[in-house]
Amino acid sequence: IIVASLAAGFWVWRRTRTRSRVIRAALRVTPLKREHATHKIVSQGRAFAKGYSGCGDLWNYVLDVVGAPDRYVNRTSARRGLKWKEAVNISKPWGAALADGSAVKFKSSGPWPKGGDLLLIGLEPAELAHVLVITKKVGTRKYQTAEYGGASNSGNRSVRTFTESGRNIPQKGAKFVDNRHIVGWIDADKIPVERKYVTSKVV
Repeated sequence: IIVASLAAGFWVWRRTRTRSRVIRAALRVTPLKREHATHKIVSQGRAFAKGYSGCGDLWNYVLDVVGAPDRYVNRTSARRGLKWKEAVNISKPWGAALADGSAVKFKSSGPWPKGGDLLLIGLEPAELAHVLVITKKVGTRKYQTAEYGGASNSGNRSVRTFTESGRNIPQKGAKFVDNRHIVGWIDADKIPVERKYVTSKVV
């Protein structure tokens, strides 16, 4: 009984640590212009490429430093022996999460994402349109977020509010009307962790 209790306690502690690590990692690298040295580490210099949108770079950076397995990470990494591949910045981690059961597909009846979850939003048929990290829930279906990509390819902090059906509500005065909806998210509590890859450094 004691061993079981200790194991359960460790599991809760590990999940909490991963969620808080996701939030810290995302906040550490936002807000930043693409010219910033830290941004260049996260985006690995791709933010200056014509037509490139680096929203997935933040996802992959965060998954890298919190210790997710290689199958979740699309980055050039000497410590992992990985090389970045084009066109899988979103599909690789999302596909791994679906296969592992750490992905949650959105349902209006719930559950809803929490701070530390890695959110995927899109429009049919382009479901893999944009990704971000939720850093804090601040109201009913209202979240503070960390995001990369967009027209400037900078790293930003934002606030997003969603309807009951998961549709994004554009901010007042927004120049770009974003009507994407929540597709799902990677549950931070369910991300598999390989301790050898966990780091608090920007790598």
